[in-house]
Amino acid sequence: MAHITASVEYGIHGLLWLIGNEDAALSSRDLAELQGNSPSFLAKIFQKLEKAGIVKACEGVRGGYRLARPADEITFLAIVDAIEGN
Repeated sequence: MAHITASVEYGIHGLLWLIGNEDAALSSRDLAELQGNSPSFLAKIFQKLEKAGIVKACEGVRGGYRLARPADEITFLAIVDAIEGN
């Protein structure tokens, strides 16, 4: 039986926060604090999600991450593949 890794779990939780906060971008530090995780660990996860086109980074004072496409177009498999590889 396959199990999801902590990286995938944290990535999914972070993405859920982005869905709930579509008005503003959230930084990896904000997302880590909301989850009680390491900001550097979550930043690595979100870099992979950005590379896969799941999130996009917004620069500037109010920068952070936003979903790159509608939430209903993002699959669980796409998240796992982005974080863990194919």
